[in-house]
Amino acid sequence: MNIIFWITYFVSLYFMVFWFIVFLDGGTPRLKKKALKVLPLVTIAIPVWNEEKTIGETLKSLLSLDYPRDKLEILIVNDASTDKTKEIIEAIMKKNPGYDIKLINNKEGGKGKAYPMNQMLELAKGEFFVNLDADSKLIDTKTLKKLLDKFTDDNVGAVLPCMKVWSPQSFWEKVQHYEFLMYMFYKRLMGKLDCVHVCPGPFSVYRTAVVRKIGGFDTKNMTEDMELTFRLQKFGYRIVQTLNPVVYTKLPNTFKGIRKQRNRWFKGTVLTLLKHKDMCLNKKYGDFGMVMYPMVALSCIIAVAMILTTAYYWIKPNVLFFYDMYFVGFDFRTFIKHMTFNFSIYDLELGTIITGIVILSISLLFIIKALQHFSDERLLAKGTIPFAFFLFFYFLILAIIWLEVSFELVRGKIQKW
Repeated sequence: MNIIFWITYFVSLYFMVFWFIVFLDGGTPRLKKKALKVLPLVTIAIPVWNEEKTIGETLKSLLSLDYPRDKLEILIVNDASTDKTKEIIEAIMKKNPGYDIKLINNKEGGKGKAYPMNQMLELAKGEFFVNLDADSKLIDTKTLKKLLDKFTDDNVGAVLPCMKVWSPQSFWEKVQHYEFLMYMFYKRLMGKLDCVHVCPGPFSVYRTAVVRKIGGFDTKNMTEDMELTFRLQKFGYRIVQTLNPVVYTKLPNTFKGIRKQRNRWFKGTVLTLLKHKDMCLNKKYGDFGMVMYPMVALSCIIAVAMILTTAYYWIKPNVLFFYDMYFVGFDFRTFIKHMTFNFSIYDLELGTIITGIVILSISLLFIIKALQHFSDERLLAKGTIPFAFFLFFYFLILAIIWLEVSFELVRGKIQKW
């Protein structure tokens, strides 16, 4: 177990230092812009399944975009929702006859998000294809224009907005708020090496012809956005991650919701890695193959190894304690009476402590730098307790979910949506 423990620490420290060096080498990259002489036709694709709580706000924010109506095509596939999603969409369509909005109602659903995405890709007339999740919200009316002007040449296959949590109120939403801030900053650093590994659902903009050329969305993968990103990388297209504009997304507000969502994300990650295993450590795919692929793969392994070693070092002494107590008839009073505390500084694992301090320091630096890129954000704006939990305990929670995912994959348990 000691070997696994130190390998886990070493790999974690290696990648933390690697991205720290990337950051020091000029910080986050400045993105080029291309003035749009003629605004192109854009198709916005929204897959929905039981989204009555969010689809109304999402569509209203979309219709407020500063973009000519005759240049927008809005496609919505209702994948056999059983709530009032369909009625809410139809009411908004009726109130906004000036927009080109098409609603396709699937009689049978449950095949996964990639199916409705491919339906809309086939129907799309726009030069650009935008994926918009039904639980996302646009605040900046110039969001679309700001993303389109990052398509500086034909080699740019996708441009991604910054994602933030939509109105975090609960403890778990606030924790994820800090997670997303750090993740977005981290993705900008990935963009510096042209190795972004996922184009998320909230308003990622693609070239329609490129997505069709590489085969559309994979219907056998539950994280079709990540799998498509791997293929964009495989075919040599650039993916640009911005920190402005910002698109807001609704995240689970309970631990149960987080567990369900991350379970699906993590399974999709494993399926994507297995499908594209030929990219791993392959110089043909540049930094994506030599750095990003192995890092994503190792993060899965490290998470499981970390939770297993933590459990081992916590459970072993307690098992031995109760084993000893069994032979004295669980006489806790005698044990407490003779309890002594013999502490020495030499008992401390200095190597572990120093490694932990380095990782924690770099994490704090990344969080502070991420906050500096958002003028409306302060370090403890969402509370001291959510921030402390994110810093010290949240990744342990994610590691436990990774362990659960590992067992379910072995058993062949894979969901769709």
